[in-house]
Amino acid sequence: MDFKDKIRLHNYGRISMSDELINLALSDVFSTTMINKPVPVPYTDEILGDIILQLPRWRPGYSEGVTFEEKIARNLKVMISRHTKTANKIRDKKSFEGTQLQMMQGEDPLHHIYTLMVEFDHQYYKDDFDKVPEQFFKEIEKRYGTNFEIKIRNEFKPFLDVLSPINREKQRLLDEYIPLIKEALDECMLKVDLNRSEMDIVAYIANGVRWKVSRKLTKLLGTKVHQIKGKKYFVTKRDIRSAKFIRTKPNDILKVDTNKLSSAQYVFFEKLIRCIQKEIDSINIDPFTFNDEGQPININKRYFAKKMELEESNFKKRLSRLRK
Repeated sequence: MDFKDKIRLHNYGRISMSDELINLALSDVFSTTMINKPVPVPYTDEILGDIILQLPRWRPGYSEGVTFEEKIARNLKVMISRHTKTANKIRDKKSFEGTQLQMMQGEDPLHHIYTLMVEFDHQYYKDDFDKVPEQFFKEIEKRYGTNFEIKIRNEFKPFLDVLSPINREKQRLLDEYIPLIKEALDECMLKVDLNRSEMDIVAYIANGVRWKVSRKLTKLLGTKVHQIKGKKYFVTKRDIRSAKFIRTKPNDILKVDTNKLSSAQYVFFEKLIRCIQKEIDSINIDPFTFNDEGQPININKRYFAKKMELEESNFKKRLSRLRK
């Protein structure tokens, strides 16, 4: 059936194209390819202290869609993957990805497993290690011997053992997310201009769904949305509570060295501290920016300038001097 005809029939209530697109996104129609690319990795050096290194790490990539339906579904798949990614917090990163030294040398278990799988042309992300065929281990044994094959099985085991709780959490996240995608798809397809080209329609639906789902998720979870360095974070009230927001000290946010302040600066600092503490005590999260772990990392300067009865520009200048 023609792509545009499907949208027409969907809008008439004759078929459910949104269900088709979601099922495509959740299916195995998109193959996974592990890509080795440099990514920023925190590292603690004895001399330099905490630094960021660019280390080669394996990351999954999905094949492109062929049909117009698949192109939309691929966008949905990426959205779903990003939303369910939080389930991976169950898997302690340091325990599973090795020590900093191992990561530096490319000898950590996960990197080793990915490298070996790619060598034998088996492309599986860690969340799909339970799908790795027995043939993979037979090929290893044939090329490298039984002892090495046993070693690799042992490297796989911790990842397999933790998959059940991760998959349960992913399913919970899917259950809250998929209905939002369906609603957004239905809303977007009603507004599609079928006189546009198929690729324009694909782009319209993909962008529209992304925006609508973001809004719907925010409303559903009662979240506060932050965008930091181009990445969007959804911080829920549960995150705020788990971060013990009420116990946060104002200067944990400001990070001001009080020993370097002049007397006039210290007066301003103390007044600002009291204002921030008042908001913390009332658990008012609105005038704060949070990171993806729910930790407050900055303040809304306009809000606190008003609280301190200062012009915003003046407030910003005085605050910047505190942080020098």
